[in-house]
Amino acid sequence: MKGKVIGDILVLKNHVDNPQELLHIPGVNRVVRLGRIKGLQREPDVEVVLGEGTETIHRENHCQYKLDVARIMWS
Repeated sequence: MKGKVIGDILVLKNHVDNPQELLHIPGVNRVVRLGRIKGLQREPDVEVVLGEGTETIHRENHCQYKLDVARIMWS
C-alpha cells in the first residue's frame, strides 16, 4: 500500500482489497483512490473508497490548509 495522508484522508494510487483495514491508521477517517490527472489545470480523477466527501483541513508547520483532494494536487 502506497499512499499519503492529507488531513484525515488517505490518498492511494492503487486498488485496495480491504479498505476497512486502512481506518486503523491514526488520523485516517476517509480513503480515496487517485486516478489520472486531467486538463490544463491538472485536476485529479478521484474515487471515494471509504467515507464521504473529499474536503479536509491539512495541518503542517503550524498552518492550516482547507482543501479538496478531488480538485487540487497536494505534495
